[in-house]
This record gives sequence, structure tokens and C-alpha cells, in this order.
Amino acid sequence: MTTTLIYRALGFTDEVTTCEHCGRTDLKGTVRMAAIGPDGDSEGETYMGVVCAAKMAGRPAREIRAEAKQADRERFDAVRVAYYDWRDRHGVWFQSLRDAALGRDWPWAVFQAWRDSDEIRQAEHEWVAANPAPPSPWA
Repeated sequence: MTTTLIYRALGFTDEVTTCEHCGRTDLKGTVRMAAIGPDGDSEGETYMGVVCAAKMAGRPAREIRAEAKQADRERFDAVRVAYYDWRDRHGVWFQSLRDAALGRDWPWAVFQAWRDSDEIRQAEHEWVAANPAPPSPWA
């Protein structure tokens, strides 16, 4: 009994420039391809040029490019959402500090000095350590 694998594009990468299917080495980048078994689990990941990936998947190269581009877009969007969520939570934390300070009717210069104090910097470092930031999507 033969098992049929379905190949799915997981995105592009320029870190691997050699096709693992044909061995071509002068590629600008490769497509990350996953072999999906009949049970739906990934059987592994390979790096191929678009033409080899299309041949392996049995689909046109334009479909492989579109699928890889869509996968990259989805991954970028997920990282961006996590990054903005973290940044917004951090902003809420700092905003509550500011509101507490301004509720004391401090002049702006006093608030800025308090904000830059070692006590507040330490509290912010502790908050960031407890809530690590996801990587920036633009890094």
C-alpha cells in the first residue's frame, strides 16, 4: 500500500539557497515545503526552488508562489498581532502609573522625574521580565 503525501508551501526563505530536490545552488531563496501525510500530520520540511516545489506538489508554480506568500503573510500577521498586544498591555501598565502620579496633582516636571526614577524603571523591568515581548515583525 502506498501512502500519498500532499505538499504544502509554508513560506519563502532566503536563509537556504540550495534546492534539496535537484541540488541547484544559485537560488535567491527557496520555498519551505511540508509533506502532509494521510493522517494530516507533517512528515517533515524541505527547501526547494519554486519549480521543483511545483513539480513535487503537482501544481503550477504560480499556485506554489501564492500559497507561500499567503503563509508568510499569515505568519507576519500573527507576530504583528502578538507584538501590538504586548505593546498595548505595556502601555496600559505605564498609563496606570501615569494616572496614579497625575492623580497626586504633580506638576509635569515632577512626574517626568518620578517616571525616570530607579523605582519606576525597576518596576517596568520586572513587568517586562514577567511579560516578555514577542519579536518585532519588522526586525
